[in-house]
Amino acid sequence: MEGDLIEETVMLRSDLGVVLSGLPLFAGLEPLIVQQIAEAAEWLSLPGGATLFAAGEASDALYVVLSGCLGVFSPDNRDRRKYMGRVPAGDLVGEMGLISGRVRSAHVAALRDTELARISSESFNRVFGQHPQAMLRIARLTVDRLEFSQSRRGPRHGARTFTLLPQSVEVDVGGFASDFVKH
Repeated sequence: MEGDLIEETVMLRSDLGVVLSGLPLFAGLEPLIVQQIAEAAEWLSLPGGATLFAAGEASDALYVVLSGCLGVFSPDNRDRRKYMGRVPAGDLVGEMGLISGRVRSAHVAALRDTELARISSESFNRVFGQHPQAMLRIARLTVDRLEFSQSRRGPRHGARTFTLLPQSVEVDVGGFASDFVKH
């Protein structure tokens, strides 16, 4: 598992507020605030390998990764892009550009099929401007990322996606997977 939201996520598209309230970034915020954020967002599906945005583009939105995983790459030309890190489920991308008013500083692409909540800059300014506690969370996340990028230390995201291939039909791969996830 990639730390993704449970399978019911697909059924919860109609209530993005429920999905967002289950993410650590929004945990503890008043339900009304989370609902306003959800109403300002649109659901976006990005197939693996697809570009979300490129360095130098206008910062027109931020994205909340609901499931899947994004990769962040240096802004060098296409042939020399360097992998800089990943954005797992539950994390944000694109918020730095909205806060700073600058163009995108990196290339971001889906490492695998990814579901996102897109919040336009207009919606971001309207909703987060009305709710300082929500804006403070975004600002803290931004500061944490900047400190991490300068120190190159901090939490590393280990492997979170595994494929199990049984050697024969007699192997209880489902039982093993259940036990593996529990431990």
